[in-house]
Amino acid sequence: MVNQIQEEEFWRKVRQEFMLDPEASFFNSGTLGAMPRRVFKRVVDHLRLTAEKIADWDYYGPDWIAGYQPFNEIREKIARLLNCEVKEIALTENATAGMNYIAQGLDLKAGDEVLSTDQEHPGAESCWKLKARRCGIIYNQLHLGKPIQSPEEVIETFIKAIGPKTRVIAVPHIITGSGAILPVKEICAEARKRGLFTVIDGAQTVGHIKVDLKDLDCDAYLGSFHKWLGAPAGNGFLYLKRERAPEVWTTLASIQWDNYEDNGFRLSQRGTANLSLLFGLDEALDFHFELGPERVYARIKNLGDYLRTRLRE
Repeated sequence: MVNQIQEEEFWRKVRQEFMLDPEASFFNSGTLGAMPRRVFKRVVDHLRLTAEKIADWDYYGPDWIAGYQPFNEIREKIARLLNCEVKEIALTENATAGMNYIAQGLDLKAGDEVLSTDQEHPGAESCWKLKARRCGIIYNQLHLGKPIQSPEEVIETFIKAIGPKTRVIAVPHIITGSGAILPVKEICAEARKRGLFTVIDGAQTVGHIKVDLKDLDCDAYLGSFHKWLGAPAGNGFLYLKRERAPEVWTTLASIQWDNYEDNGFRLSQRGTANLSLLFGLDEALDFHFELGPERVYARIKNLGDYLRTRLRE
C-alpha cells in the first residue's frame, strides 16, 4: 500500500511537468502527445539563441545544421533506447517519412510483391500504393480480423500469402486504429527464412512499449517521437539494419547522400530544417530516461486498464 501511494505521488509530480490544463484529462497521445514544459522551453530557448546569435554562427562548425553534431549525440540516445547501433539510426520528420524512404529506396520491379495488412495508417500504406501505380509492383493488403483472435492467426495469414514474387513484408507493430500488438518478431523470423525484406511501422510504440530492435531482428523500423515520447512534432526516426542498408537508395539527396559507411547519417540529410526541434527531441529523450522507460510503460498499461474498467461500469 505504501509503495502504491509513493508511486501515485511520483506520477502526480510528473503530471506537473506538463503544460496541460490541470483539470483536463488527455487521452490522445497516439496522435500528438503532450509536450513536457522543459521540452517546450528547450525548443524556445534554442529558437531565441538562433535569432539572437545567427550573425556569430560558425557555418562550418560542428553545431551547424549540416554538421555531425548534435545529430550523433541524439542518435546515440535513440540507439540506447531501441538497442541498436548508432549508425543504424536516421533522424526523420516522422514515421511517414521513414516508410517513404524504404518504399522509394528499395529497387523493386514490376510484378514484385509487398505484403501488408488492411489495417494500415494512410502514412504507412500510401507510399506503397504510389510505388504500385508508378512502378507496377503488387501491394497486397492481407485481411486481419477485428478483433484479431490470436498471434498465430496473423502469422499463418502471412505465411500462406508469401509467394515467389514476394519481396517485402511491411506491417505495423501496433495497429493505429485498435491498439493491437502484432507478432512482428515471429513474422520477421519467417520472412528471414525466405530472404524477404521486413519493415515495421512503429509509429505507436516508442515511449509506449519496449522496443528491442536486436530482439525483433527486422530489416527496417520507423517511428515518431511526437506521440508517446512527448517530443515536438517534426521528429521521427528510421532504423536500417547495417547488413541490409546498402539495398536502400537515398531518397532525399543532400550532403553525404552517398555515405554508405554511416547509412543513418546519409538518410538524415534533408537540407536546412528547424534545428531547434532536435533540441526538443534531445530533452524529451532525457526526460524519458530520467523517468525510467520500464516505469513509463507500466504506468501507461495501468492507466489503460483503469480506463477500460471504469468505462465498463
